[in-house]
Amino acid sequence: MANEAAPARPTSLGTDTPFGKARSMVFPRSVLAGHGVLSEIGTLCRSFDFPERGIVVTGPRTAALAGNRAAEILAESGFAISTLISREPTLGEVDRVAAEVQSAQGRFLVAVGGGSKIDITKVVAARLKIPFVSVPTSAAHDGISSPRASLHDVERVTLGQVQDIPVWRHRLYSSAGAPIIDAVRSVALPAVTTKAVGRRVPKRLDHLFWNLNRLALDTDRDGKLIANRLLSSDDTEGLGFLATGAIPPAELSRAAATSGIDPSLAAMARNIAADLR
Repeated sequence: MANEAAPARPTSLGTDTPFGKARSMVFPRSVLAGHGVLSEIGTLCRSFDFPERGIVVTGPRTAALAGNRAAEILAESGFAISTLISREPTLGEVDRVAAEVQSAQGRFLVAVGGGSKIDITKVVAARLKIPFVSVPTSAAHDGISSPRASLHDVERVTLGQVQDIPVWRHRLYSSAGAPIIDAVRSVALPAVTTKAVGRRVPKRLDHLFWNLNRLALDTDRDGKLIANRLLSSDDTEGLGFLATGAIPPAELSRAAATSGIDPSLAAMARNIAADLR
């Protein structure tokens, strides 16, 4: 749990050295770490003389984990607190949260959640020029000292004609992907002939075989090696290549039995091999 300090005066440290090896860092004024520190959030905010009205920004899951409790503790400390549920870390969501904070007349923010929730709050606080406290619920988080925020937005791609479409990268076989797995399974892919597939790994998969001579690989002779690399990559295009029938079913089954392969991907490989027989 950390309170973000006011922006430091610009410094030339790290820019006037021969190799730029020196760097300056701005740390929060206070950092509390350990068991039960959430209960100190009210005292911490009082010690900074925060205004009476604040907003707890949290997520749908982290609200139950710590966000609601943080709001209760702040209310018990005499603050007028509202809770705001934030979603995906997009520029549009930052705009929405900023508008909600202004509407509620929030004068300080408390971010409770993982990196995306703290990133959203960090940008909103900077935009509105109000202080904020971060309460990370994930250990893999640098929000107590990082001046950066990771947000995503619409990407421009070409689909017949140039247009803006939302692009999402998702690990299909994670628990979060379970609701769409049935829909994906129902998709019927066109048959691919052996002649069309060939016995080579396609150039588009170069990045997965960066330490091997891709052109020397033969899908019949090196089927298990190729399948192992694809199953270990969690790459959508690589996994799609397994379904083309380029790798013999026996080699695909051997790869699926390799130790360390994700069970869900191994099951997928076995199903593909069974379909190809």
